[in-house]
Amino acid sequence: MAHSSQNILKKILQPRRNWLQVLLAAIGFGLGIVFLLLSLQLYLSIIAFFSPHQKTKNSYVVLSKPIDMLNSILGSNDNNGFSKSELNELKSQKFVENLDVFTPNQFGVTAYIESLGFYTEMFFEALPDAFLDDVPTEFRWNEGDEIIPIILSKDMLDLYNFGFAMGKNGQLPQITPATVGLVTLGIKLTGAKNEKKMKARIVGFSERYATILVPQNFMKWANQFLSDSKPKKPSRVVLKLNNANAPEVAQYIEKNKYQINKDRLLASQTADIVLKVMSAVAILGSFFVVLALVVFLMSMRLILAEAKNEIQLLLEIGYSPTKLFRFLIQYFGLNVLIVVILSTIGVYFAYIFIQNYLENTGLNLHKNLKVEVLIAAFLLCIATLSLQAFWLQRWINKTT
Repeated sequence: MAHSSQNILKKILQPRRNWLQVLLAAIGFGLGIVFLLLSLQLYLSIIAFFSPHQKTKNSYVVLSKPIDMLNSILGSNDNNGFSKSELNELKSQKFVENLDVFTPNQFGVTAYIESLGFYTEMFFEALPDAFLDDVPTEFRWNEGDEIIPIILSKDMLDLYNFGFAMGKNGQLPQITPATVGLVTLGIKLTGAKNEKKMKARIVGFSERYATILVPQNFMKWANQFLSDSKPKKPSRVVLKLNNANAPEVAQYIEKNKYQINKDRLLASQTADIVLKVMSAVAILGSFFVVLALVVFLMSMRLILAEAKNEIQLLLEIGYSPTKLFRFLIQYFGLNVLIVVILSTIGVYFAYIFIQNYLENTGLNLHKNLKVEVLIAAFLLCIATLSLQAFWLQRWINKTT
C-alpha cells in the first residue's frame, strides 16, 4: 500500500516538474557552493602557509638608513645611525608596538678551523631575546665562558654550502642544520685594548634576521674589554609592528626614506589582498546559494500548488501526513544532496588546479581539502534540507 501510494505521488508530481527550472537552480546552487567552499579552502590554506613565516598582525621589520655616498668616501658612518630623537619618534608611532636596536661589535672578529685551513673575517650583532624568532636554551653566556653561542642566519648557511664550500673545489664540507652544532669554530677577537682567543658554536638559526647573533651580555662585555671606542649611533632598528598591513607603515617609511626588509611587508600585504579577494568570492558564492535556494523553493512551491487537489484527495482517503512529509523531503531533498556532493568534488578538482598553478610560483599550499571545508559542505547541506523540511511541514499543515 505504501509503495503504491509513493508511485501515485511520483506520477502526480513528475509531469508538473519543470526540469529546465530545476536544472538552472541546481547549476546556480552548485556554483554558489563551489565559490563558497573554494574561497574557504584557499583562505585556510593561505593562512596556514603564511602563519609560520609571517604573522600579519605581529610583524618584525628591520629599518636602516640609506648609505650616503659622501660619508662612504670619507669613511664616516655616523650620519647613517639613528639619533635618540629619531628612535623616540619611531616608538611613538601608533603602528609600533615595540622597538630595539642591533648592538654591533666594536672589535675585529676572525673565525677559523685550522684543520681545514678555513679562515674568514666576520662580524657579530646582538639583540634582546624578546626580538628573536627562536631562542635555543644554549643561547646563554656568562663572563668566564670560553664558548660563544651563535644564532646564524639561515641564508648565511645556504650561502656557505652552495657558494663558499662549492667554490673551493669541494675542499670544504657542506654542513646541514642538524650537524652544524657539532662544529666548533676558533674565534680571534682583536680590539684596541686587548686581544682574546675563544671558541664559538652555532646553536640555532634565524629566518627573521640576516646576521650573526650573539648573546647581548657577551657583546656588552666584549665591547668594554676589547675596545676603547665610544658607542656609535645604532645603524639598524628592529620594529615590532602591531599591524604590518596598516597603510601608514609604508607611508611613514617612504616619507623618512628608510630602508626596510620589504619582503616581510610585501608577504603580509600580499596575504591580506588575497584574503580580501577570497572574502569577495565568498560573498558572491553566498549570493548564488541564496538565489538558488529561492528558485528551489519557488519551484517546489509551484509543483505542490499544481498538485494540491490530488494530494488532498490522498490525505482524505487515509494517506498519512507523516509519510507524505517523508516522501516529499526525499523527493526534493535528493536534488540538494546530489548537488552538494558534486559541488564538493568540483571544489577539490578546482583547488588542485589552483594549487598546482600556485606551486609553480613558489606558493606551496596544503594539497588536500581542509576538514573545515568538508564540515562546511555538510552543514550547508543540513541547513538547506532543514529549510526545505520547515517549508514542507508548514505546507502540509495548511493543506490538512
